[in-house]
Amino acid sequence: RRAREARYWSVISNGKLFLYKDWKGQPRHVYNLLLCTVREARNAPERWCFEVISPTQNLMLQALSAGEMIEWMTVVGNVTSRMLDAQVPRNVEEQGRSEDRVAAMRAIQGNARC
Repeated sequence: RRAREARYWSVISNGKLFLYKDWKGQPRHVYNLLLCTVREARNAPERWCFEVISPTQNLMLQALSAGEMIEWMTVVGNVTSRMLDAQVPRNVEEQGRSEDRVAAMRAIQGNARC
């Protein structure tokens, strides 16, 4: 049995994927791309399908062409990468504090091998 298909306009902004049913209205669905990966859909029923995979669900999308599919996959991957990079401490002082927290956790009995 095939999943229900729907046509949406897709927009990526501020690290989120917005799906609009009507370009004038509010988004029907919003997906945070921070922990997402993207890949070409396996065994897709249609051409030019790709998946956005999050910790909670998989979203299958279809592009209008092979080139557009590659472009969408690249953009989603780049957005996710930039958002993850933004989570990394930017200076040595912040890194030191992070290392101190790890050392404190390891000092707790039973955590020496974590």
